[in-house]
Amino acid sequence: MPRSPTDYRPWRDFITSQVADGVTQPDIIRQLATLHGVAITPRTLRRKIAEWGLQKQRLPRYDRNNDIEALHGRVAYTYHVLCLADQKAVDLLRADGFNIGLRRYRRLRKELGLTK
Repeated sequence: MPRSPTDYRPWRDFITSQVADGVTQPDIIRQLATLHGVAITPRTLRRKIAEWGLQKQRLPRYDRNNDIEALHGRVAYTYHVLCLADQKAVDLLRADGFNIGLRRYRRLRKELGLTK
């Protein structure tokens, strides 16, 4: 006799918020077990996430066509006006919503002719 399916709807809000916050699936499984006493397999969790149409939020990308000019302007501003060190400039750009790392920042700064 097959097992009756478990209804995960009572925990849908919790799972939805965790996925939206970017929590990994193993962590969601662990939290469901410890906080709510619910056992769920990784496959079932993946299936429910797909069934409910959930997606994790993605950071805005800096390389979209309309953002490239904004990024170039912000790089020049952090270099000329604010005179920030590279890491501090990257931190500021990330706070502004650009997904950029130190290596990419340095390469872009040099491409723009902003050398030290």
